[in-house]
Amino acid sequence: MTTTTSELDSLLRLLGDRDVIQLGQILQHGTQRYGVAPPFMRSLTSRHGERIVVVPGQSPDISSASDAFSMGTHTGTHMDSLSHVSYRGGLADGTHIDEPGVQGDATGVRMKTREAFSPIVSRGVLLDFTAARGVTRLPRDAELTAADFEGCCQALGVDVRAGDTVLVRTGWDTLCDDAEAYLSMPIPGPGVEAARWLAERKIVATGSDTMPYEAAPGSSPMEPHSILIPQSGIFIFEMMDLKELAARKIYEFLFVALPLRIDGGTGSPINPIALVPKAT
Repeated sequence: MTTTTSELDSLLRLLGDRDVIQLGQILQHGTQRYGVAPPFMRSLTSRHGERIVVVPGQSPDISSASDAFSMGTHTGTHMDSLSHVSYRGGLADGTHIDEPGVQGDATGVRMKTREAFSPIVSRGVLLDFTAARGVTRLPRDAELTAADFEGCCQALGVDVRAGDTVLVRTGWDTLCDDAEAYLSMPIPGPGVEAARWLAERKIVATGSDTMPYEAAPGSSPMEPHSILIPQSGIFIFEMMDLKELAARKIYEFLFVALPLRIDGGTGSPINPIALVPKAT
């Protein structure tokens, strides 16, 4: 199908009349990470003023700089791929983790029938439990249930539909500059009931402002991850910055997330965005 000029112009006008809110933490020295994930590390490989000639005949008045970085795929704001968690040995597409060629140091964890990542453009819903409950942060031991999700939807006047991306705010994004406070367990988040509630609604992805996404250690450690990723094919985002959306009380928006196409990747650094009506 060919997009007509008028259709494209209409789409560009719609997208142009929007504010873009970044939902990812800034990558820098000290960015928070999942326990065993390597930290963000950078090297300035060439500096301004070193007179490195990139192109023959380059004017000495022009300089450039380059840097390199390394990091774990579960460092900072990131997307868990569909190969990140298995259930009873199976990945989201049915690939078994013991099959030849599925796991390797150089190849990561490969599913047999599809890539582990997908770009996401969807309706986004923010379930801001701090706003719904009138608190700055949820208690550390808060394990959110299906009833809690229903109550938050009702308090904020939103619903959750098939194909949505659902973001959960606990207020932990206000602690991300303090590693001890941000990463020490217990950490609040969805429990098993809430994960099943999301899966039943056939959402495409969900994320939160905490390191583990779900309540940790919670009553059943890692089971919400298992329900969402291998059993339901739902992507998870972790360590998101949801403060601006919450401050503007924006609970519905256009959500866009473009992970890196890492062959066999279990996760990808990401800076998801929300497209929202321009502030007046």
